[in-house]
Amino acid sequence: MFRYLIKFSNGLLHDPAVFVSARPFWSLAEPLRVGNGQPLRILAINTEINHSLSEAGIDGVFTVEPA
Repeated sequence: MFRYLIKFSNGLLHDPAVFVSARPFWSLAEPLRVGNGQPLRILAINTEINHSLSEAGIDGVFTVEPA
């Protein structure tokens, strides 16, 4: 399983803040549905994350916007 932190471009975390997926690779502009079912679009993908996020089991950070 892969865990991604979900945040908006203004830095605020989405609620829920973590998206769990069996897919290891995602693409920019790809649609995403998390928790509350609100459709989101991936604006940026960062897999070079700081050590504390990695230790917490996070594999990357998705920056998103409402779709």
